Amino acid sequence: MASDAERVVVLHGIWMRGLMMLPLARRLRAQGFDPQGFDYASLLHGPAPSVERLAERLRRLGHSRRDAAEPVPA
Repeated sequence: MASDAERVVVLHGIWMRGLMMLPLARRLRAQGFDPQGFDYASLLHGPAPSVERLAERLRRLGHSRRDAAEPVPA
């Protein structure tokens, strides 16, 4: 994937798993996006561990693409 492709986090809903989002990820990739999947156990452990993992993932994705001169949003 080209490094200038806009990243999109593909996140499933409750009762689903990440594999359900593969068709959407393929369509996004075909349109020039860089889809990033995120799978979590929606019911098994409650939302807290998943929210923490997602927040960390978003931080990493944002910082890996951010220009050093661009301010980091709060």
